[in-house]
Amino acid sequence: MTNAPWLDEPTALDGIHNWVPYALRRKGRDDVWLGYVWVPHGHPWHSKDTSDLLDINVHGGITFSRERLFFKHFLFELNGSSGLKDGWWVGFDCGHPGDFIPSQQEMFSDGTYRTMGYAAAEVKRLCTQAANA
Repeated sequence: MTNAPWLDEPTALDGIHNWVPYALRRKGRDDVWLGYVWVPHGHPWHSKDTSDLLDINVHGGITFSRERLFFKHFLFELNGSSGLKDGWWVGFDCGHPGDFIPSQQEMFSDGTYRTMGYAAAEVKRLCTQAANA
């Protein structure tokens, strides 16, 4: 492990926790973690705006609520490929005040880098909340 842990981490991690699919992504090796959970049609979070999801407790609050996840070079979408249909992605990011953002370290050198382990714990906490909603 270097003193720049983001260089030793992958840029993606997918899984299922409490029966809820999740995706962790970084746009590049020097960017922050983004965490998402997938909820089915009929779930209380499905089709909600981020402003309607303020009671969810996750790092920085919910900053993403959409049908699909778009990334620079690919579209990550479980719908159709694994039997998940009519789903909705709800997520957060680790790029808030107090967070260290490696790609912006020249401008913002203070803060705490949120590691993959930290982001994974947060996305699993989000999965638990989704399962209990």
